[in-house]
Amino acid sequence: MKKKCSKCGISYDEGEFNWKIKGVKRSYHCKHCSRAYVKKHYDLNQKYYSDKARKRDLVIRHEYQKY
Repeated sequence: MKKKCSKCGISYDEGEFNWKIKGVKRSYHCKHCSRAYVKKHYDLNQKYYSDKARKRDLVIRHEYQKY
C-alpha cells in the first residue's frame, strides 16, 4: 500500500515510514525526511548534546567510583 509523505510529497510503500505508535500507526514523514530532520536538528544543537553527554558521563563515572 502506498502512502504520501507530508514533507516531501513523494509516495512510498508503507514500510518507508517509521512507526509513530508501534504496530498501530505510521508517521506522516518518510524515513528519508525523518533522518534529514534529525541530522539537521543535531547539527544545530550539537553543543546541547555534547553537554548532556558530558554530564551523563560524570554521573556514570561517579557511580562506578562509589561501587
